[in-house]
Amino acid sequence: MATRKFCSILILSFVLGLGIRSAEANASSETAPEPPKGGDRIAQTLFVPREIKKAVVVVRRLKGSEILGQLHFIESLGENEKKETKDASVRVVGTLVGLKPNAEHAIHVHEFGDCTSEDGTSAGPHFDPNGARHGGPDHSEHHAGDFGNLKTNREGKVDFLGTFKNVALTGNRGIVGRSVVIHADRDDLKSQPAGNSGPRIACGVIGFEK
Repeated sequence: MATRKFCSILILSFVLGLGIRSAEANASSETAPEPPKGGDRIAQTLFVPREIKKAVVVVRRLKGSEILGQLHFIESLGENEKKETKDASVRVVGTLVGLKPNAEHAIHVHEFGDCTSEDGTSAGPHFDPNGARHGGPDHSEHHAGDFGNLKTNREGKVDFLGTFKNVALTGNRGIVGRSVVIHADRDDLKSQPAGNSGPRIACGVIGFEK
């Protein structure tokens, strides 16, 4: 009698366990968002739910400079709520210090999230998913990562504010996981491939903001 009761308890526990696992699997399949499709490996690896719309970069000096600061990125998806459309834009705001006083310094988003080299070359070229020519952020043709120039005050500080079209935080135009690079010189907004901007003097990797 005791053996039969023990077997009944084991069978009931097994059935209940299957039911719980099945319910968890169904819930997961109903709520989990699908990752972006296509060949962009960075976008797929860093996929997060749509409600994440803010990112941040801590910019640190490279060899020979004293630049420090933070930039925050706030995404606007446009009316159709699709990251891949030209309606998408990113607003950038933040402060950098330690730059050349009363000067202009080029600022770009570069392809790789790698600031490990002393000269910043590990960040790769400008982020350019469309194969465009280099230009200014207001030009009809430019790299997605062409953010123009920073203008510093007499103390070498800049409070940066700008809105940049045709980029987003994720997707094929996503900048999260890539690098922000500051250059020693002004971007002339026309020379190929990088605006004759001089050496890379600061770098930081963009990540999602809490």
